[in-house]
Amino acid sequence: MILTPRVESLRFCRIVKSSHCSYLLFEETLEKDDKAEKLKQLAEGGAHVVMAVRNIKAAQELIQQWRNEWSGKGLPLTIEAMELDLLSLDSVVRFADAWNARLGPLHVLINNAGIFAMGEAQKFSEDGYEQIMQVSHLAPSLLSVLLLPSLIRDSPSRITNVNSVVSSVITDSTGSKSVSSSFL
Repeated sequence: MILTPRVESLRFCRIVKSSHCSYLLFEETLEKDDKAEKLKQLAEGGAHVVMAVRNIKAAQELIQQWRNEWSGKGLPLTIEAMELDLLSLDSVVRFADAWNARLGPLHVLINNAGIFAMGEAQKFSEDGYEQIMQVSHLAPSLLSVLLLPSLIRDSPSRITNVNSVVSSVITDSTGSKSVSSSFL
């Protein structure tokens, strides 16, 4: 059974007997999409949400918009943004150091970033890794390891790695793109 993020966040908060759970969501884009709406629902459900983003200004504008929309409907939204660029492993280390120095609770880490560039030329990060591999796998793995002290200290906790259906797209010998039924 799949629970909505709001129900799941509240259920997990009860499990850890905390009035607030801390969440991290790695959002490469801040457009009003389904992922952003789920993040908003987590905050509306009482979770302390930390958005780890490249564009702090855009995140702060979105947070203010959500707070304005939510005003008067319940407790104020506890949501903030911290800078994180998954195309830079130095940024990942700086983010983890800043988070761990706060000594605040971390109950759930949601690794949700990914980039998709089918048909584009291969690009490399400043660290020398292929960008899709770094953003989708290497940087989230490094961040998870670096945040383990906070996750262990505040256990029970969890790491959630979100994947998309992009991994199921196959290009055949003619260049046609299709979704493999083996992934469905």
